[in-house]
Amino acid sequence: MTGIEDEAGEIAALLHALRLPAAARQPPPSSLTAAAVQGDAELVGAFLDAGSDVDERSVGFASPLQAVAGRGLLEVVEVLLARGADPRQKADAVYSPLSSAVMHGHLDVALRLMDAIDDLSGESKAVTQAAARGEAGFLDILLERGASLGEHAGHVLRLAARGGHFACVKRLLAAGVDPETHPDYALDLFGQPAEAPYLPRQAALDQGHVHVAALLSGVAVDESAAAGVEAKKESPVAALAQLAAALRGGREEKAEVPPLEGDARRQAVGRVRERLRAGALAGEADRKGPGGRPLLVLAADAGEAEIVDALLAAGARPSAAADDGDTALIAAARWGHRAVVARLLAAGADVETRNGDRLTALMAAAGRGDLECVRLLLAAGADPDARVRGRSARGFAAGVHKKAIRGLVEQAAERRAQS
Repeated sequence: MTGIEDEAGEIAALLHALRLPAAARQPPPSSLTAAAVQGDAELVGAFLDAGSDVDERSVGFASPLQAVAGRGLLEVVEVLLARGADPRQKADAVYSPLSSAVMHGHLDVALRLMDAIDDLSGESKAVTQAAARGEAGFLDILLERGASLGEHAGHVLRLAARGGHFACVKRLLAAGVDPETHPDYALDLFGQPAEAPYLPRQAALDQGHVHVAALLSGVAVDESAAAGVEAKKESPVAALAQLAAALRGGREEKAEVPPLEGDARRQAVGRVRERLRAGALAGEADRKGPGGRPLLVLAADAGEAEIVDALLAAGARPSAAADDGDTALIAAARWGHRAVVARLLAAGADVETRNGDRLTALMAAAGRGDLECVRLLLAAGADPDARVRGRSARGFAAGVHKKAIRGLVEQAAERRAQS
């Protein structure tokens, strides 16, 4: 192996290490709810500016606000509320934003939602979740602010008892829930008819919560001792994490070296530039690196426009393809690297080349939701009618600019048909 080959291999390895982090390689969200769940407050604002309904319904979620409340994304919650999102329980929804926040233990979000809701009387499910989780302080706040126990107050008490939540049980008893008589006790915890009334006291005893059972029976209880017992209870989440660790048995999965970021990335870019300026790639400009990707494709993956320029100057072919069929233009379009797309088009890269999945650069750009890349490719003559599995670039459009991308593709198709 010559010194040139050694240097080309080093450049290939460095360019591979400059690839985008995994988070940046994820497909763009195609709806307001998807953007909200990702926790990107700025992108949420962009979707709203583009006309998305702040209370849109989606599969699995009553609204974007309900989706992010359950994930504890306070910053996104603030954005949605400021733009008019409805924080109340919807009649046809299983959970409200507030009950979702309480259920998952995001009390900062729950408090913010309570401040945004004028009337908490419809938030009985939030009360249920607070009692079931043992959030006594939050249960107090909900009840003090007018949240209703609802028609299943007996079941709420039984859930708190089963969890051994002494303080919550005490608060519910003070609120007037009868521990002996309630229609809920005719059913078991799963809503099926019970052979005998299934009382909160029995639910507590079934789980070994003696202090709670005594309280429900009207027996005097040492509250400090009961509080100590409750404090020692292990979190279900922590227990599951420990179980998962035990099941893994300490096995380590071999992971690929992660992409470089920060100072390490800047140093790697500088090193590649130095090597290229020194003429390290004489006769090796189309050398392939990791994944069978030519150096130019690796540079396009990384979005490094100056390195792309240097590789082109060193003789790299603009349309050289990787083993999977990707060209540098397809790679740059896929990740929305507009400056790289522009340089490759100026260098004569073929806009109609397809990769192993039969995708063109225009399809890749539309799927990324990058309006400017789509503009550049259409202006360079990309075929708006090219299809794969029946879909044109219009069908791949995603992200905030989905409607605008579809409009551009349709206009280009009409112009082509008229010419």
